[in-house]
Amino acid sequence: MKTYLIYSKSELSRQSNIERLQMLLPELELVEAFYPNKQKTPFLKKAMAVSLQRTGAALLAGEIGCLLSHRAIWRKIAASDIDAATHCLVLESDSRLNNPDLLVNFDKGLITPYDLFFWGAWDGHMQIFKNGRMSINEYQIGTPFLKSIYCTYGYSLNKQTAKFLLKRTGKFNYPVDQYKRFMQQNDLKIGGIVPELISTTGDASNIRTNRKWEWANQLYLRLLDFKNYLICYFK
Repeated sequence: MKTYLIYSKSELSRQSNIERLQMLLPELELVEAFYPNKQKTPFLKKAMAVSLQRTGAALLAGEIGCLLSHRAIWRKIAASDIDAATHCLVLESDSRLNNPDLLVNFDKGLITPYDLFFWGAWDGHMQIFKNGRMSINEYQIGTPFLKSIYCTYGYSLNKQTAKFLLKRTGKFNYPVDQYKRFMQQNDLKIGGIVPELISTTGDASNIRTNRKWEWANQLYLRLLDFKNYLICYFK
């Protein structure tokens, strides 16, 4: 599978992980990350102000950079000559392949029915609807509940989906991983696999570093997990 990896030469602590991913995925293409705090960005303050006006919460500089980085990859995919069903994989510099052999040898026919496929999401909190699930060893594939998806570290998409996301994220409003802000559950054929085949190395976030009230956040996630589990179990 053609793979794009968002990285930066300044991320010295992640270089060994990037090299590991290059060894595991020979078709991997490096795409320079966009860092507004490190690159001259004349529109940065305006983008923050506009997002605040539109949503009530201003995008952080890192969130704007993440959005622009993924849009750069989507443009590459949209302009490529791949056929309509072919998926391209998108990773970030801290992405980790939890089962490299399974991922590399994965039956691509299982994901071609989907437009957008999540190989991991929301640090393992993604929930899949019970109806239509398919088992592969200890993994399950199916349609995830859109509100349980937050991810930029391991997903694949086809050419038409790249064009769709470019259109839907054309304005500065929400972070790129908040898919529920850009689409409805049935806008695309969305797939996912649990447990995660792709997760993160656990490195500190390049966007948000404030870990205050971590215990409250964990409690909140547990409650959301239970709520989303019930929704998916009865659908």
